[in-house]
Amino acid sequence: MLGARPYRRSRPLRRQRPWDAVSWWFSLLLVVPIAILGFTAMRHMAAADPSVTLRVTDAFTGKPLPGAQVSVGQERLTTDKAGEVTLSAPTAPQQIVVRDANYEAMSGTLDKGADAQQAVALRPTTLSGKITDEKSGQAIVGVVVSAFAGGSTKAVATTTAGDGTYHLSNVPPNARIHIDAGDYGTVEEDLGQRTEVDFKLRLSVVTGAVTDASGKPVQGAIVRAGKVQAVTNADGMYRLAGAPESGDLTVSASGYGAGRVAISAGKAANVQLQQVAIKALHLTPDVVADTAKFNHLIDLVDHTELNAMVVDIKEGAVYYNTQVQFFRDAGVVQPTYDVNQLLRTLHEHKIYAIARLVVFKDPQVAAHYPNLAVRDTKTGGVWQDSSGAGWLNAFDEGAWTPNIDLAVEAAHLGFDEIQYDYVRFPSDGDLSTADFGHTYTQATRVQAITDFLETSRKAINAAGAKLGVDIFGITTLYDDDQGIGQNLRAIAPVVDYVCPMVYPSHFSPDSIDVGGQPNDHPYQVIQMSMAGAKERMPGMLLKLRPWLQDFQYPGMRAYTTADVLAQIKAAEEAGTSGWMIWNDNGEFHEDAFKPEQK
Repeated sequence: MLGARPYRRSRPLRRQRPWDAVSWWFSLLLVVPIAILGFTAMRHMAAADPSVTLRVTDAFTGKPLPGAQVSVGQERLTTDKAGEVTLSAPTAPQQIVVRDANYEAMSGTLDKGADAQQAVALRPTTLSGKITDEKSGQAIVGVVVSAFAGGSTKAVATTTAGDGTYHLSNVPPNARIHIDAGDYGTVEEDLGQRTEVDFKLRLSVVTGAVTDASGKPVQGAIVRAGKVQAVTNADGMYRLAGAPESGDLTVSASGYGAGRVAISAGKAANVQLQQVAIKALHLTPDVVADTAKFNHLIDLVDHTELNAMVVDIKEGAVYYNTQVQFFRDAGVVQPTYDVNQLLRTLHEHKIYAIARLVVFKDPQVAAHYPNLAVRDTKTGGVWQDSSGAGWLNAFDEGAWTPNIDLAVEAAHLGFDEIQYDYVRFPSDGDLSTADFGHTYTQATRVQAITDFLETSRKAINAAGAKLGVDIFGITTLYDDDQGIGQNLRAIAPVVDYVCPMVYPSHFSPDSIDVGGQPNDHPYQVIQMSMAGAKERMPGMLLKLRPWLQDFQYPGMRAYTTADVLAQIKAAEEAGTSGWMIWNDNGEFHEDAFKPEQK
């Protein structure tokens, strides 16, 4: 510049660095805007790369779950103290899995464009608590604690430790908790949304003896109080754990009337039973629906030794308005009488009510549920016997359940006994084409029938009724299963009453030696059949109650009062627990029955 003074140098020239000549405060003025620009740039970058915040909580409490493991694609993240984790928003659908110890893992798909805020609630899978004595507060050791749910879900179980505590893992959803504490009884309840449950239990044991009118011990009597039960031993003694503090204790035994006594804490509850011989008539649904005929038979029972009626509730159709959905869906519910009115009438007249239930010969049900039926290897359809009837497969427990449900429903309605008929495999027809989907041998057939009866009895007894079973009369004389799965030695221990159908007309001369046509020798047929039955069910005579004949079999002579009396005489001489008279039309030789003893 013109007139400017030349530069003077006071030190050697060196290369200057950019920020050397800038003072610290002036530098700050420059750094702040740059930082602001950088933050703005980061915000723009964030906007270009969106994220998703996932919050993980406890499904029962709603509290956050810190430390939960979250996997999305290749990312493995852990939730913070607030139970949250930030994920990169996916550009395409990605599988997400959320896990935490003691919780049920959850998985799903995180889609492109998902909401920025996501929530996952994990269900707790643990249960813990302590079980103590209600009075002393002491720990109860060895209590079995289980949690279970319906369907095929496996139950989990454990036992309490020395301090009474327990811990369960892998508890299924919608579980119930069951406590089996021996002398402290059992407890069962819905678990709900609880992960800690303590129980204070009361020691509850009732003991005593069950005897008959003469003071003789009654073995095998079922003693019940609330939801618990016990069986008397050879000395008639019982020990009932888990009984309620108050209420009634009920006792039932084959051949005896029901017993009842009030529970008294700390005192033995002894029960005396009165022996009762059941003497019954068979009534079809049509007879029950015929008011004049039904009332006449009620009057007959009122004025004679008769004290019971066997009423059909199911044979091809269900004859009252059952609520068992299986049969309603099959379209076999055909109400013929008012079951509640029927039972009111029977009980008003002190008549022992027996419900006859035909089980496996069930054509309409077999047609509706072919998967439960015996199949035909030739046609591929439902196998049919010589009369054209289909059968449910006695090996299939799916065929057991609805019949047991119907029996239990009938017991709850008020029937004193459920009597199964056709509890067997088919006996006629071309069995060479019958496919049972199972090994078909005498051993497997007998086991299936016995298992079904044992399962049924538990359910029916728990509902307050007894279980009787109709069996072929020939089973009293032979030990093979006759190809139908019925073996008297196997059946007798698992039911309350055995009811052999010893109709003389149903025996052939080569099956029983009575010196001629069995139909012409009613006394001898019953006498020999009862002797065979007693041999095959030792110690269980009071379970024996035969069906007797009061009808004409086609091609044979008609029965008379003398024939009915001869059968009754033979049965009573054998010491049976009563007898039952069969006639499909409700027409009986009434003078065969003794007048009622006042």
